[in-house]
Amino acid sequence: MNSVDAYIDKVKEGDVVEIKSKNGVVRVRAKISKNIREGVVFLPMHWGKQLQNDLNRANNLTFTRLDPQSKEPDFKYTTVSVKKYKKPQEKIVVIGAGAAAFRFIQNYREHNEQDPIHVFSKEPYPFYNRVLLPEYVTEELTWEQLQKIKEQELKKLKINLHIGLSIDKIDPIKQLVLDSEGNEYPFDKLIMATGSRAFVPKDAQLDLPGRFTMRNKTDADRFKEYLNSTNLAPETNT
Repeated sequence: MNSVDAYIDKVKEGDVVEIKSKNGVVRVRAKISKNIREGVVFLPMHWGKQLQNDLNRANNLTFTRLDPQSKEPDFKYTTVSVKKYKKPQEKIVVIGAGAAAFRFIQNYREHNEQDPIHVFSKEPYPFYNRVLLPEYVTEELTWEQLQKIKEQELKKLKINLHIGLSIDKIDPIKQLVLDSEGNEYPFDKLIMATGSRAFVPKDAQLDLPGRFTMRNKTDADRFKEYLNSTNLAPETNT
């Protein structure tokens, strides 16, 4: 769209705009240019559905008339209105507070600062780099270095963080989650970022001393306590 029209409509480069005609609506990102006439907007043709959504198709706006003789389609132009799109507020619930959840929240907040986000962490320690737990055990890295986010940065993300709570039930019909304390939280979008668990063979006999799994900080602290009690070095050369 022309830069003058964009200025009047308070549209900036990359803003999502909603274009409407009497036939339908499309929703696309705006590109501002001086190479197009004032009062005219241009939208590329022939795009089909993307992610099961056809909100970017120019054909939504134009007429479906055909010439009765040649069967050629009507000219692809029509009168439209252009308005900056404002997304309705949605309630976001995120189950899990690991690397995937952290990246989702970061990316979401780059585009939306208003939607309420509730994050549930079964662990008491959210948003840390569990891949580096071995370095934490060997004391090559401190716990602070494993934490992906500090308290000040957490405030900037504007999330409701529920620590030490798991989600016991999901009702997709009513769009509700029930936490381990019996509290209900409605959602419009549910993000399940719980990660995975390592496979442990049945005959591993984890009840024997000196055998540990390494999934979270609690596991790592138990391992460190064991090493300290046995006076074994956390890292040895062979």
